[in-house]
Amino acid sequence: RLGRVILKDGDVLLLQGPKDAIRGLQANNDLVVLEQLENDLPTVSRKRLALSISALVILLPAFNLMPLVASVLFGTVAMVASGCLRPGELQRAIRLDVILLLGSLASFSVALEKTGLAAATAKALLAGLQNWPIYWALLAVFLFTTLLTEVMSNAATVAMLIPIAGQLALGLGEPPMAFIYAVLFGASQSFLSPVGYQTNLMVFGPGRYQFLDIARYGIPLTAAMTIAIPFFICIYFKI
Repeated sequence: RLGRVILKDGDVLLLQGPKDAIRGLQANNDLVVLEQLENDLPTVSRKRLALSISALVILLPAFNLMPLVASVLFGTVAMVASGCLRPGELQRAIRLDVILLLGSLASFSVALEKTGLAAATAKALLAGLQNWPIYWALLAVFLFTTLLTEVMSNAATVAMLIPIAGQLALGLGEPPMAFIYAVLFGASQSFLSPVGYQTNLMVFGPGRYQFLDIARYGIPLTAAMTIAIPFFICIYFKI
């Protein structure tokens, strides 16, 4: 009647079961499997080969010898073909919930653009900044761009906000490049959620993070950047 037992922190269980069930426990964040399965131990005999493949994945796109997506695909195939990764490890690393989340985010981003909701919200917010001090106007533009890029692609965010930011700068009698810089820097950071950028999702699954783990560390970093970046823009443009 193990299903009726209430477990507490520090309880130790001796379990016997199929290997697939034990592997499922290893992927559970609520339990720690003290005895790892022999087949799941990392393969260290091919460490140098794995490091060489990883270096090639980075260097080939860096020198424009191969597109990034093709390079990553090549590295994945090479890792499995050379025995650095087992097919079972690769299969268990695929998180269907992350894939569905990424697909849902793309649909949400397109909906924001097509319906005009994002553009209307941006214009309404930035229209209220006409009489604000320059630093606080830059801070508001930076923060709004940062929040918007969490649910939209950074390219779409920049394309939509740069014309509006330029008009705001002209209305305030300030150089448009100052507000364009605020948009560019704001769209380049995605520290608040795992869906903010693709690389966040790349580590979200394998790292076994919870959704709010990203925000826990991202909120202080975002707050620091929101305060500092407009300040440095003011100094650079002497405004």
